[in-house]
Amino acid sequence: MPDKLLFNYYNKISERILPFLSHRKVALAQYFDHARVYRRHAGYKKEWIYIENKEELMHWAGMHTWGFFPHIRGDQDLWFVMDIDSRKVPLELCKIVVHYMAEVLEELRIKYLLKFSGKNGFHFLWKFTKTTGKKENCNIVGENNKISIEARKLDIWIFERNIISYLQREVEKRLQQSKEKDLFYRYIPKKDPITERNAIDSEAQKSILIDELILKNKATIRAPFSLHFSSKLVSIPFNIKYLDKFNPKKNADPQKVMKEKVKFEIPNNKIELFKFAI
Repeated sequence: MPDKLLFNYYNKISERILPFLSHRKVALAQYFDHARVYRRHAGYKKEWIYIENKEELMHWAGMHTWGFFPHIRGDQDLWFVMDIDSRKVPLELCKIVVHYMAEVLEELRIKYLLKFSGKNGFHFLWKFTKTTGKKENCNIVGENNKISIEARKLDIWIFERNIISYLQREVEKRLQQSKEKDLFYRYIPKKDPITERNAIDSEAQKSILIDELILKNKATIRAPFSLHFSSKLVSIPFNIKYLDKFNPKKNADPQKVMKEKVKFEIPNNKIELFKFAI
């Protein structure tokens, strides 16, 4: 996609991407003659990049910015992000994992935003909003990276990785008992699980990755509606009911997305729903 089209794309979809960038630090993926620059700061002053309006968005789009990566820990809330990466398994099988994950989340009454990653997988997102009332027994405690649940405190990243661990185990159980099990083992060694949480585990490099290691301090995620340079596709949000028919080349094509007007938001979940992660 030439830079003119890159600029036109973000100009058209600015209202849809800005809510995911506002009130949080944003990292950028810029490409100059295919050389990638990943930057978190503006200029030489080491000031964090913030994008609060269309003018600021278009400033960076005009500087060869393909990807916008907001920080998971924002100024006003904390996001939870689950990255399900198909790796070497066909994306159609990754959809099956997404289906079972959505099933588990719905049983737990957890609301989520689902989006295509832009290339090889899907992301689930939701947020936890800070609460300041003294009567609240489940909240994010100030700026000290702690989650408080009924007088117990836990580092927010351990808390979020515990959520991944619980959900991955639940989905793995269902996959192992599913009618689709044998389809996965056409691509994954039979000794390995269908899904894996640890991206650097040398024993399960072909298993579908439900990544826990991305949940850490200064962690970022490709914003909904952001472009992916290598695929030239959009990290497009969509309703789970369209999962089976989702076709990246058709549904995530930037020319198509520019013509659409549907907006999405990241839902909020009460921390008390996640007592299983303490």
